Amino acid sequence: MLGTLKKTIGRWAADELRAHPSAQGDPVLKEWFGGKDTASGEIYTPTQAMRFSAIYACINMLSETLRVLPLHLYQRSATGSRKRVRVDDHPVAQMFRHGPNPHMDKGTFKYLMMRHMLVHGQSFWEQERDGGGRLRGLWPLAPDRVRVVVDRRTPTYLFDAFTGEGGRAIQRQNMLHVFNQTSNGWTGVSPLQEVLESVGSYIATEKLAATYFKNNAVPQTILFKKDRPLSPEARKRITAELEDAHRGVENSHKFAMLQEPFEIKQLGLTLEQAQMIEARQFTTVDMARIFNLPPHMIQDLTHATFSNIEQQSINYVVYSVQPWLSAIENVINKQLLLMNEQDEFFCEFSVEGLLRGDVAARGLWYQQMILSGVMSRNEVRDLENMNPIDGLDEMLVPMNMGGANDEPSKGPEQDGDAKTRRATDINTLEFRELAALPMAEARGAYETRAKNRLALRDQYRPIIREQYGRLVRREVDAIGKAVKQFMNERSEADFLKWLDSYAEDLPKQYRDLLETTMRGYMDATAKTALEEVGVQGVDMDDFFEDYIRVRAETEAAKLANEIRAVMDVAAENGKDPSAEIKGRLEEWLEKKADKFAENETIRANSAAAREAMERGGVVRLRWVAVGKNCPLCASLDGQIVGVRQAFVNKGSVLNPGGANSLTAHQNVLHSPLHRGCDCFVSQA
Repeated sequence: MLGTLKKTIGRWAADELRAHPSAQGDPVLKEWFGGKDTASGEIYTPTQAMRFSAIYACINMLSETLRVLPLHLYQRSATGSRKRVRVDDHPVAQMFRHGPNPHMDKGTFKYLMMRHMLVHGQSFWEQERDGGGRLRGLWPLAPDRVRVVVDRRTPTYLFDAFTGEGGRAIQRQNMLHVFNQTSNGWTGVSPLQEVLESVGSYIATEKLAATYFKNNAVPQTILFKKDRPLSPEARKRITAELEDAHRGVENSHKFAMLQEPFEIKQLGLTLEQAQMIEARQFTTVDMARIFNLPPHMIQDLTHATFSNIEQQSINYVVYSVQPWLSAIENVINKQLLLMNEQDEFFCEFSVEGLLRGDVAARGLWYQQMILSGVMSRNEVRDLENMNPIDGLDEMLVPMNMGGANDEPSKGPEQDGDAKTRRATDINTLEFRELAALPMAEARGAYETRAKNRLALRDQYRPIIREQYGRLVRREVDAIGKAVKQFMNERSEADFLKWLDSYAEDLPKQYRDLLETTMRGYMDATAKTALEEVGVQGVDMDDFFEDYIRVRAETEAAKLANEIRAVMDVAAENGKDPSAEIKGRLEEWLEKKADKFAENETIRANSAAAREAMERGGVVRLRWVAVGKNCPLCASLDGQIVGVRQAFVNKGSVLNPGGANSLTAHQNVLHSPLHRGCDCFVSQA
């Protein structure tokens, strides 16, 4: 009879029947339709559970995460290692790229698979293969309509097994059966099914809250009379008026207009109401715990801070998402690949995109990978969705920062000429001995010893240029919009007020964007500078922090001053300030990032090296001009000063009377002396 009844009402009414009062009162009917009793008195069904926000948020978060994760097929090398050689022409790879069938895209494929596993514990996909056994498509099956029958250790899948007709048998080789959690090894179980009591309590709490708001006929105040009692008819009339005025959430806190004078008494939150609010907060966290999710991932920020959300997001990838990815990868490798392909091919999800938000950790990791010779700089650019740059495919080695394929430099032959022997002798001199030589003789030794430090400039310049370019684009966009909003529609005074406010927030943006890269760059520079002078273990963190803070504040002030100067010049010349600002913004897009990267790689390099040498015990420094330098740099070439002294004092004029004279606006402690200056300082 039950089979006939189920067939009559149709499979789509099954979920509704599970939660119907008649099913709750009939244990046989309830079990037949998949309902589960809980101690709270609520009947759990997958469809009913998805109607509640915390459960829906958990399932949707994990499913949407899977939707956006790339899934690729790879081919192992001949040695059997998991070398990442991506394959695009395999039928399984084509499915990953285009979707499992003509009616479903690849994102929906991953989303539906994950949703089925979370709600029902398992996901079923019927395989479509050609005569040669090659995969042609996957078709999803409703998990609640499939029954797994194990016979002689081989499962058979009965589709539509609950219609009373036995179901259509699908053999194991024609089914993709994905599950993660299991109690018997053959079928999966949903996290919700494993903790029915917690789910039942949550559903009961949500229903209690809904009932409270629905039947809430009590305003925040009560009215009473002291002079005379009310008649039964008057009490009924007043009660009806109060209910009409306040029943339902939409009528909360409305005034009640009554015909007789009453005294007012304010009501506070009852203990039961307060406990209900706390219970709802607790059950939300409890649902997140069931799915192993950080609470902030389902918008519960009660205990979240800006300092720990980023780390929780990493934990979400590692501990919440990765176990499900591994389960899917293992099943696809085993059930979709042919037996003779499983040793050669494998599939993997790419989770790098989920970690992109962790700026500090990502930058430090990239730096370690590059400086350890594990990744090339263009490989890092590819992960950051940047175009490759010529010359950045070369792998670096950690000791001398040269090419990993470079042959070690060979010493001079024993029978070499006197000039070579002389250069070798100079390279072995102490710094104090070099200081006594003319720069024409000592320059090569200084450049050799600073080779590693100077190489860092070229290696970090494109990285800093790219990151600073992002900030420039943000600035141009923000200022352009402000010009349109304030100057074109309001007044210049409003725009200048906005500009000052914007400039106040800029230092933090500079620090957030550049701190990791600049700190890594200056740390590498300081270490190589200390290696030059034979010192180790000098703490530089406080210097890095102060330097980056000052540079961020300086750049922010320069931006505001430059825009103001453009407006002043436009006013003096009778030009449209909006048009002039637009022209300057276009110039920024073209040149500003290049200028910053060129100057800052030299400035930060020299500042970090100078500070490291001073903290390492160096007492004198020497200015070394490199390459085709200008007369200004040539005038300082070889100059020796105390480590705390300036090479050029504020107000001094270099090359006075010459075509390229320069007045120092501040004490010059290290290079760059001017834009394009490639000089450096060394121990003397």
